[in-house]
Amino acid sequence: MWRYMNVSKPNEEGAKRKADKDKEYEEEKRSRNYRKVWEHDHKWLKYDGEKGEMFCQICREAGIMGEPGKKFNAFYHGSTSFRLNSVKKHGESENHRKGVGIMRARRAEPGTSKAEKMIHLLNEKAVHRLKHLFRNANAIARHCRPFTDFTWMCSLDRAKGLDVGTTYLNDRSAQVFVHFIAEVERRKMVGRVQGSKFVSVISDGTTDSSITEDEIIYIRHSCDGTINMDFVALAGVTTANAVSIYNATLHALRERMEMSEAEVSRKLVGFGSDGAAVMLGKTGGVAALMKQLNPEIQAVHCCAHRLELAFKDAMKRSNMCTQLNTLFLNLYLFYKNSSKNRSSLKVSAEAHGDHPAIPTRVGGTRWLPHLERAIRNFLRGYRAMITHLHQVQAQEKCSGEAKAKAKGFQKLLERKDVLMYTLFLYDVVTVLSKVSLVAQKSISTVADVAASIDAAATTLGMYNERKSTPHMLQFDAHFQGELKGTTSIEGGLTQLLDSLESSLQGRFQDLNDGVCEAMKIVSFNFWPEDTSEFGNDGVQTLVRHFNESLTAGGVDTLKVSVEWNLLKARVNSDKKKGKPWSEIIPGLKEELPNICSLIDLVLSIPASSAEAERGFSRLKLLKTSIRSSLLDDRVTDQLLIMLHGSDEEHFDPMPAISLWNSGAKRSRRPDMSGDVPQDPDTDLSEDEVVPMDINSDSSDN
Repeated sequence: MWRYMNVSKPNEEGAKRKADKDKEYEEEKRSRNYRKVWEHDHKWLKYDGEKGEMFCQICREAGIMGEPGKKFNAFYHGSTSFRLNSVKKHGESENHRKGVGIMRARRAEPGTSKAEKMIHLLNEKAVHRLKHLFRNANAIARHCRPFTDFTWMCSLDRAKGLDVGTTYLNDRSAQVFVHFIAEVERRKMVGRVQGSKFVSVISDGTTDSSITEDEIIYIRHSCDGTINMDFVALAGVTTANAVSIYNATLHALRERMEMSEAEVSRKLVGFGSDGAAVMLGKTGGVAALMKQLNPEIQAVHCCAHRLELAFKDAMKRSNMCTQLNTLFLNLYLFYKNSSKNRSSLKVSAEAHGDHPAIPTRVGGTRWLPHLERAIRNFLRGYRAMITHLHQVQAQEKCSGEAKAKAKGFQKLLERKDVLMYTLFLYDVVTVLSKVSLVAQKSISTVADVAASIDAAATTLGMYNERKSTPHMLQFDAHFQGELKGTTSIEGGLTQLLDSLESSLQGRFQDLNDGVCEAMKIVSFNFWPEDTSEFGNDGVQTLVRHFNESLTAGGVDTLKVSVEWNLLKARVNSDKKKGKPWSEIIPGLKEELPNICSLIDLVLSIPASSAEAERGFSRLKLLKTSIRSSLLDDRVTDQLLIMLHGSDEEHFDPMPAISLWNSGAKRSRRPDMSGDVPQDPDTDLSEDEVVPMDINSDSSDN
């Protein structure tokens, strides 16, 4: 009875004995195991069978590790305390609530979260100011301007009478604004990638102005027949070996595209690069490492690069090609290194009534269209060039070296065989340039390139059979005056065309074998009039090769062949043959989902890595020697805006402003008086979301 009175003390020994007994029972007698039924009420709970641990998926995705001690998050690292009570406690913990908030904000569309909706409480004046600032930041990123230009751009706006406020007018704020503009574009890309069942990676390496090895990474995917080529990141690598490039690629996909390694292995079906050994090596290349994730990955050697190599192989076997290449290079240097020669050539062209055509460098780039332009400029400026070379030899003040060069050039340019071979080479390069342009298109498929190569081979074969080309027949219209020698170039013509045919067959042999041959089902160039038997074997080849990838994407592989025949019938009956797949698949995906998914898979595989080369061109404009200290994250943000953002006229700053507002750890105050620099170390994470507080009186701050 004393124990029911307030004056009594609790039985400490009894409580201790009970605790010891419970502990002994737990350790020796009771065996606690993970129960799958717990996941019914706790959707975030997952179990790792290999480690024998349960964990919180939300906390892991949000990165809530907690702190040792009171806030330590055992469900992030993995817990073996298989108690329902432990699970419930974690669900009510501060760490879990924090993770839920982060994931909710991360997955929400811009403008839909609670904090973002608070932007509607802003007064119109503050929103108007922010729009000016974000438009300036977007223009800076798109035009490769330094962040310090943001200050004078805002000053210029103020001089024009625009209200830009007095805060966030420094280069550090510009960096933050650019980050959120890029983040809007990144989230759009993530949404597109998540809506696609299959993806391919395109990667290439370069050395930037800071003498740093960088890998530029793109991701190609197709959804309902619409091909997307999205820039992922510029990733620095310590050494340009396969392991470093592979790790950098996976890291970029994980951080920028929010793709786990499991998702990458499930969706990745293609890998494109320029053909370097470190990329496509069969045993130690990046492609070989990628195939450890998914053995079904189709590695593609860039078709545009292969075409260049095939043409160079053929040129090496032709003496006339070598001679012409040297002539064009020397002419280019003759006019490039002398402003007097350039101006005199322009005067000579005007005297003839021709448009000035300055010789351009033949070997300055790898792409055939640039060689075509160099030969075209030579032909257009031929009359003016001959006149100028005569003038150089007649001028007394010209150096002996210049006169000797002019005399040598004149002798070559007045030879009929040299000029005839130039016309022949121009037609050959024009044919191959068409193939190169097809391969360089970001939406081209392997089948498109194969069709273009077949057409080029047929045309070149016709030239070889006739021993003539269209421009060769117009020799007299191009060249007039006293020319020497003969126009017979039959030996050189046959030698180049035979070598070119052999090189093309050797470089592109794989396009007519196995999986690449089967991919031709997506190109209407290969569809015959009678399609009853067309593509049946090819579809079976693709299903066998990509069986696991198709199954992981929810495709019923047993129905693909049947749906392929139905698809052909529908395309023929609806007269859609020749139209893009983006106009065909949306109307058929409900009826024929499996074959439509297979077509999306084939469209996802790249034909070239030319997109990476275009990215390098933008990188050279952006990361100059003056801006060589730019970090990879800053460069990635600006490249993303340059490649995928909107121009100044069509840019909508509101999504970026909403995202910027929701990413703050403290209130945004666009109308605070005084030029207060933004803290560069402000964490832009979504751990704490605080709405803008710009309606408050600035004197209270």
